[in-house]
Amino acid sequence: MRSSLLALLILAFPLLSAVEFDGKQSKFHGFTMVEFDLGDARCRVVQPKKAADGRPWIWRARFWGHEPQLDVALLERGWHVAYCDVGNLFGSPRAVKRWDAFYEYLTAKHQFNPRPVLEGMSRNTVMAWVNVLVMRCNVKDSESSFSYLRGGPAPRRTLDL
Repeated sequence: MRSSLLALLILAFPLLSAVEFDGKQSKFHGFTMVEFDLGDARCRVVQPKKAADGRPWIWRARFWGHEPQLDVALLERGWHVAYCDVGNLFGSPRAVKRWDAFYEYLTAKHQFNPRPVLEGMSRNTVMAWVNVLVMRCNVKDSESSFSYLRGGPAPRRTLDL
């Protein structure tokens, strides 16, 4: 009896751990994606087939699905990909509140690493939240957010801070 219960738990564990988010499930380049609402924000989390130690994650700041090569490469290495919609909020207090709630949800409830890689694309996507919480994140600006803060033209290079 005891060995049967243990065998059932061992067989069921992968199924239970694969669905760790409530919401609508679909696929993102062959990986499980879950879409859900968190407060007034629409969110997405894509899960790797097997999470890497430390539960690393990349936070896509804007333009979900555009140029997904980095996201797919990290998923293949066990990273999660996360997104919380702040479109047209331009770093406002409402946007910062959404991102704070999303960060807290992923790190406290789902034990994601407290230092995500923040993937920015275009101006205004990362600025306000990074300015407030820069010590929490590893920042990857793929286009223009930080040069825009300084008022300069958008560089066509990557800044690794």
